[in-house]
Amino acid sequence: MLETASDATGKAIGPFELGEVIGRGAMAVVYRARHRKTGAEVALKTLQVAEEWMATALRREIGALATVCHPGIVPMLGHGVARGVPWYAMQAVAGVALHRYCAGCVANALQVSGGGGGSWHQAVLAALPEILTAVRSLCAPLAFLHGEGYVHRDLKPDNVIVRPDGIPIIMDLGLAWRAGGTASSRELLERAGIVGTPEYMAPEQIRGEPVDARADLYSLGCILHELLLARRPFAAPDPIDVLRKQLHSDPETLRKVNPELPEELDNLVSSLLRKCPRDRPGHADAVASVLERLGASDRLAGAGPPAKPYLYQPGLSGRGAELAVLERAIKRLCAGSGGMVLLVGQAGIGGHGAERATRL
Repeated sequence: MLETASDATGKAIGPFELGEVIGRGAMAVVYRARHRKTGAEVALKTLQVAEEWMATALRREIGALATVCHPGIVPMLGHGVARGVPWYAMQAVAGVALHRYCAGCVANALQVSGGGGGSWHQAVLAALPEILTAVRSLCAPLAFLHGEGYVHRDLKPDNVIVRPDGIPIIMDLGLAWRAGGTASSRELLERAGIVGTPEYMAPEQIRGEPVDARADLYSLGCILHELLLARRPFAAPDPIDVLRKQLHSDPETLRKVNPELPEELDNLVSSLLRKCPRDRPGHADAVASVLERLGASDRLAGAGPPAKPYLYQPGLSGRGAELAVLERAIKRLCAGSGGMVLLVGQAGIGGHGAERATRL
């Protein structure tokens, strides 16, 4: 088992010799590596601590990358098991993280304008075509991933690398899972707690509910908000407070901070950040269409296979009154009041025929 980067540097995994660490998370570590025979440079990902649920998550990521092939998603070049630990090699992508790329576009625009005081908002407007083009070019691989049945679940600026040619590449499918696989999601939640990055997590993901493509579109809304305002829509020193804001607070609208931003763009981001999935846009292509109207181009146009259509899990039907009671009870709970709600149902309607009491 590889426990630390210092233990692994200079050693071999499969046909690759490991170099320096180029990325590290709570679960895995990524090394710069070189194929011993061909000399090809890759990025190799493996675990850094011995936990079975982490190995399961990495195997799921390997399975996703093995079945997904799109020029906007990092390709896997090989995989295997070393000393009982899964690993995989992916293409080494040169570039910068999405937020750094967009910040650079704004900085360049600011420099061109002379960097005068109070001109940051104007610099954002000048850089807007580049920012929106980067996000629009991200929509096609995201739609393709969703069409293959996967939800990324950890979409954030650090997991998108923009190449020197301006093409964004989706990285790190470590939390990706098939939209129908609720059992594996719940198992992961039970073993590891809430999974994902709090600042970009959809409310339904925080609650441990089954998620679909609209959870990734919520994350995309968080990303757009951050890129355009240089601050995250939900921020707090404590991650628990961030999660609470994701569940119950509305962020500032774009035009409240920068009134010169287009109203249609403001409406798009607001719709992506709706708390209820059914109130958000339903497809990454719908987001791309709005960005196109706002002047964004698609640097991956025609470069990859078309996305397959996909369906969402049906919501509750005819339960408006019951849901209203529960929503009022939750609001009382958030306000500091207690109470009890009894859920009674017959067999086959979700309660297993048993009466349930939820103490608030």
